Amino acid sequence: MRQKSLFRVLFPVFGLAVVLYALFLAMDVADQARMQNARTEQALGRLSSSLDRLGESLENLRYAQPAAPAAGEAAAASAAPANRFANDDLRDPDAEDGGSRVTRILSMPANLNALITQDAIVSDIQALLLGSLASPNYNDLTRYEPELARSWEVSGDGLEYTVHLRRNAVWQACTDPVTKEEIPERPLTSGDFLFYWEVMQNERIPCEALRTYHQDMEGLEVVDDHTFIVRWKRPYSLSEAITLGLQPLPRHYYRPDPSWTDEEFAEQFVSSPRNQWLIGTGPYKLVRYDVNSGVDFERDENYYGPKPSIQSLRMRLIADNSVSFLEFKRGELDAYGLQPAQWHEETPEPDFRLVTPDIATAHADSLAWDARKKAGTLPENYLFEKFQYNSTSWSYIGYNLQKPLFADRRTRIALTHLVNRDRILDEVHLGLGRIISGPFIPQSPYYNHGVEPLPFSIARASEILAEAGWEDTDGDGILDRDYDGSGQRKPFRFTLSVPSSSTQIRQIAAIVEQDMLKAKIKVDIKPIEWSVYTQLIDQREFEATCLLWSGGVEGDPYQLWHSSGANRKASSNYVGYDSAEADALIEAGRREVDREKRYEIYRRFHEVIAADQPYTFLVAPTAVLAQSKRFRNAVVFEGGMSSRLQWIPRALQIER
Repeated sequence: MRQKSLFRVLFPVFGLAVVLYALFLAMDVADQARMQNARTEQALGRLSSSLDRLGESLENLRYAQPAAPAAGEAAAASAAPANRFANDDLRDPDAEDGGSRVTRILSMPANLNALITQDAIVSDIQALLLGSLASPNYNDLTRYEPELARSWEVSGDGLEYTVHLRRNAVWQACTDPVTKEEIPERPLTSGDFLFYWEVMQNERIPCEALRTYHQDMEGLEVVDDHTFIVRWKRPYSLSEAITLGLQPLPRHYYRPDPSWTDEEFAEQFVSSPRNQWLIGTGPYKLVRYDVNSGVDFERDENYYGPKPSIQSLRMRLIADNSVSFLEFKRGELDAYGLQPAQWHEETPEPDFRLVTPDIATAHADSLAWDARKKAGTLPENYLFEKFQYNSTSWSYIGYNLQKPLFADRRTRIALTHLVNRDRILDEVHLGLGRIISGPFIPQSPYYNHGVEPLPFSIARASEILAEAGWEDTDGDGILDRDYDGSGQRKPFRFTLSVPSSSTQIRQIAAIVEQDMLKAKIKVDIKPIEWSVYTQLIDQREFEATCLLWSGGVEGDPYQLWHSSGANRKASSNYVGYDSAEADALIEAGRREVDREKRYEIYRRFHEVIAADQPYTFLVAPTAVLAQSKRFRNAVVFEGGMSSRLQWIPRALQIER
């Protein structure tokens, strides 16, 4: 399943100072000395960091000033701030270094190469290790702020981005998984971004989903080691997001032999043991990757930007929800994505305290709670904190439209009438979520709230099925029809494939099976291990599937719905949806740079998809999380929560 999360009240500093002073008075002389040493080390660290930032700022003044346009040239439409880092305004100036954070993952990816692996966990790992040119501000997802880029300029027509890289970013050292030789640190250069572009354009590399977002990108020109230009063929609503979201790819790691042909390289790139490791330029470095137990990270002390406070991260592989929840309550995990039943029934006070009782005020509530925690005014008789906020995921049942059984739109509409989404919301999600009618999350400006979800109605479904020619002609309790033109009636029976590791999806499937049988449709549920499941999806070897998609508040529906991917294996349009009207709306939305006009286009697209029902759209679940109270700056932002900004007081840090 692709799940993953993205991301104004000032903190009262006086309260924190009182708490620190009280702690200081309570220490003996040795503890005071240790604290003073720690403070001295922290001050030196801050001084060193400030000097690094000063050097970077001076360098920006020297290298990053946009040149005046030559005669006849359009002036730059916009330029990035030259001496900022992404989310500087959300960092806690009182954060203390050190400590660890341990979380849980349900399954391990087959490899760590995000170009060829669509698993969300790989994207999460890559975000820790790599970084991009810029990132959205967690509290304003439309505002991009520098990371690997120190600045950029955009041409007046929006078709050309000139990017200036930071000069102190380096590729981390590692041991080559193939040769076992040590690979030293290397400077990041513009050539690493060119290599990413070249690899993505190689048709032998199975990264079709990524290519769809870059198909209007004309190319990338290297100007020098720290400057390159990205050019677009035509206006594209996501050109800023795609350009600034570009990530480098280390040529020296993935293509160490320059004599390889493109075909030899593609074979190596897809199957090489190098995909079992990942080097980056980001705030953390990989120190352990074990497909049987999990992933470990350490903070990279050579990181070019503001270093995260937490020293080490661990993702433990624990497939069983009950086991992982027990580990969390024992303190062996620091954060845990709760199941609805756990949220309602197994996380009571006083051990658990609810930080965000209302999703609408989650940001302000979490800020206020964190301020009280720093000031020492919260009760001490609790261990864990609970957060709820809007997720960016939505669930669905997808029908393989290349199967004759699902080719008739009336059949799909009837199937949606037979899915009791109110029951799914109540019994599976226990009310934590919203029923949806189309392919966007409800908080997206693309979502058309005028399109109501089709109601659960066995009677209405039966009428539609009869109109489509379905009858129980042999009296066996199952509808039948000649749906493939073979001249023989066949029973209405299909297999619903589900990932075996997901308790919620298996519960949804059970409800669907029960209700469809009431309308004389037989559903066979087939749980499949995740790595096998994704292969079957890519190869279109399924009849119906139940999954989740995760994405941003705004995006591009091309990847999921454009007909160009309908007949391509490994495409995200794996149900094979093909609609000329939908294609036209998708393409118009891509070209429309006026936000309000684009919103109207995609709301109409929502209507078209809802009318065709290639999916039965289910629920946009509420994200519910519990974590240890040790963490500070645990704030819900516009896109969710970010552990990158959190920290642990030195007195509460635990070494594992």
